[in-house]
Amino acid sequence: MLTALVEQYKSVIRGSLDIFGVSGSVERKVLAAVGLQFAASVALAVVSLVASGTVRFVVTGVLLAGAIVAFANTVFITREDFVEPITAMAAGADHIAAGELDVELPESERDDEVAELLSSFRSMQSYLLTVSEQADALSRQEFDADVLDEDVPGTFGQSLEKMAASMDDYTTELQTMTSDLERRSQALNDLVVAFGDAAERAKDGDLTATIDEDFDADDEQFDAVVENYNDLVTTLGGTVATVAAFAEDVDETSDHVTRSIEEIDDASDEISRSIQEISAGASQQASRHDDVASEMNTLSATVEEIAATAENAADTAEKATQRGREGRADAEQAIDELDEMEARIDDIAVAVESLVDQISEIDDIVEVITDIAEQTNMLALNASIEAARADASGDGFAVVADEVKTLAEETRDAATDVSDRIQAVQHEASETVSDVEATNQQVTDSAATIESALRDFEDIVDVLGEVNASIQEISGATAEQAETTQEVVDMVDEVAEVSEQTNEESEAVAAATEEQTATITEVTTEVQEMATQTDELREVLAEFEVTEDAAGPSRTVSAPTITTADD
Repeated sequence: MLTALVEQYKSVIRGSLDIFGVSGSVERKVLAAVGLQFAASVALAVVSLVASGTVRFVVTGVLLAGAIVAFANTVFITREDFVEPITAMAAGADHIAAGELDVELPESERDDEVAELLSSFRSMQSYLLTVSEQADALSRQEFDADVLDEDVPGTFGQSLEKMAASMDDYTTELQTMTSDLERRSQALNDLVVAFGDAAERAKDGDLTATIDEDFDADDEQFDAVVENYNDLVTTLGGTVATVAAFAEDVDETSDHVTRSIEEIDDASDEISRSIQEISAGASQQASRHDDVASEMNTLSATVEEIAATAENAADTAEKATQRGREGRADAEQAIDELDEMEARIDDIAVAVESLVDQISEIDDIVEVITDIAEQTNMLALNASIEAARADASGDGFAVVADEVKTLAEETRDAATDVSDRIQAVQHEASETVSDVEATNQQVTDSAATIESALRDFEDIVDVLGEVNASIQEISGATAEQAETTQEVVDMVDEVAEVSEQTNEESEAVAAATEEQTATITEVTTEVQEMATQTDELREVLAEFEVTEDAAGPSRTVSAPTITTADD
């Protein structure tokens, strides 16, 4: 019952909106709702100013009730015309975004902007459904599906049409390639069978087994493979025939080589015996030369040792001579320095004596100062006496006399102290003069001693020079003797080396001869084995069947000519 009343009330509201012409626009609906609210507010204000008492109360109640009804209508219109359609479209958009393109969307019986938006959304859903169905048909390669005939506007539709055309062309091309591949596969299978038969015949020794079938006239690769195989079999047959002919020639040559090697073996034995005799004689000669070389080496070492000793003595004498010259130079320098020192000491003695004279003059001045102080003291004493006689009028003069007396006493004491110090300085200066004179005498004596030593150094240097010259002559003679001895040793060593080399070469030749004999024996064995293997190879090659052109005439290989010692 209540639901029916609510639906009837909604119908009345919809009819009112149609009557006032606001149902076709969201903007007009909003303005109408706001206008009703504003009119109720203005009416309430006017009633509160114009009416009074019960009338104002009743009118105010009616206006409030109308405002409440207008608010309820606004909520109703907003929910059904705005909120519910937009919420439904949002839910549908979420489903479409999740891939559910066939989601059911609500239908709108109104003709406002929201209804138009919902209609556009449904058109977009239909567009996406069509695109999805066409893509699904293309993925299944159903190029005759009815959905592909539906028109899809826009760039995306054009892309779908191009993709459909491309996939149709690709499918046609793929079918053509598949057919060609099946044909080539059959031809390849036939080729494999033919190869198997020919290879089986070749394995049994039939080298005339070629492939003569034409498998695929449109594919040159098959013809090239067949031609290469036929060439291989033909070449192999020719090679086998050539090897067979060569085996016959090798067999014949082996016989000739065996006979020649036997002759070489006999000649090698004779050469080996002769070389052994030569080696024994060379060994004895080398032993004698080694003894002579050993003695000469000992003599050469002794002479070289003497030469080295003489050279060391010469070096020592040269160093002593050099040291003597250096000592003489140092002594001359020391004499010069002592002469200079003696001159300086003389100057110091003169300066000290002059200082003593000046100190004596200062002592005289001090005595004069002492006399003046004594006289001043006497004058001060006389002034004191005169001041005492003058009684009170002479007090100031007495004070001055006391100060003069005090100053005179201090001057006398200072002069006495200076006099004592001057006497001490005079005593030390006298001692310094004595020391300087003694030092001067020592320097003079040292210079004389060094001059005597210098003359001795000159004598030593002359003697060392003579000794050095004698040693140099001995060293030169010894060096010449050592050089001559070394030449003799080198000659003996050279003869011994030649003998040793002759012995070694004889032994090497003997060893080489023995090795050659062993090698000849080994070669003989290998030639015999090669002849045996050649016979076996001929037997194996006889099992192969080749063409007459490949066999051809057999080659003839001449046996090598070997020259022996007897020749």
